[in-house]
Amino acid sequence: MKADLILEQQSQKNKTKVAYSLYGVALLCCILSLLAMGKNFQATIFSSGLAALCAVSLTLGFLIRVQPILAQIWGTAFGKLLLAFCSAFTAVIASVPARHVVSGAMSLPANDFPTTLTFWTILCYPAVAISFATVVFLAVYVILLIIAALIALSTQPPIDGFIRGALNLLPSKYDSQKRLVNSRWRLTMVMFADAFAAAILSVIAAYSLTGWYRVVDQPNLVRLFAYWADYETPTAYPGIEKDAVRLLENGVVSYARRGKWDVAIRVACLKGLSCPLS
Repeated sequence: MKADLILEQQSQKNKTKVAYSLYGVALLCCILSLLAMGKNFQATIFSSGLAALCAVSLTLGFLIRVQPILAQIWGTAFGKLLLAFCSAFTAVIASVPARHVVSGAMSLPANDFPTTLTFWTILCYPAVAISFATVVFLAVYVILLIIAALIALSTQPPIDGFIRGALNLLPSKYDSQKRLVNSRWRLTMVMFADAFAAAILSVIAAYSLTGWYRVVDQPNLVRLFAYWADYETPTAYPGIEKDAVRLLENGVVSYARRGKWDVAIRVACLKGLSCPLS
């Protein structure tokens, strides 16, 4: 057990060194990107590439730093319960955009196409998860930025003198706290780097959200899927035509006729019955 603990601590130290190295690369790329800009600070191909490398380095460093924390949280009973709750909540919320997509494509209530609605809810699940991630990353960005600002403020007089005076009164066993106070500027820079990495991740998540929704919101694909999943051809059912049909409420039926890449949807009444369309 002790050997495993030592190995785990050593692994954590190595990960921290890698994360700090990536932060250093990001800082270097940021400086070079500014120097590589053209006149009036116009972006060039070289400066844009360096800026992208800066963003990637920051993001990777941040993920390496937070991965052990997240793993430790998910390993607890509270973490597992939180993960289960978030998954269930995401599944419920995912039905909202799915309803809009299905009803918009079919021009009918989404509940009339349960299989299609269920399938598109599953497709919308990643989009909702990404939106939650965007909110979380933005919250982390704000919190880290505030913490970094407070740490930077603590290095200025008279706050710095008060903190150092209080630490000098503590016994020698508080050496780790004293070292932390002496490395506040380094901690501030790391926190600022973490904050900007969280901001970059939130932007990436936001772009991913819009991109995913564009992929999911394909009316012709919705109609094609509904044609095979929810429409039927009950030829023995009285009062219906030969096209694929979906029985709705109040004697209303929806007919579907498949084309090459789309399905034509029309609504009618069952023959011999009166309905709101009459």
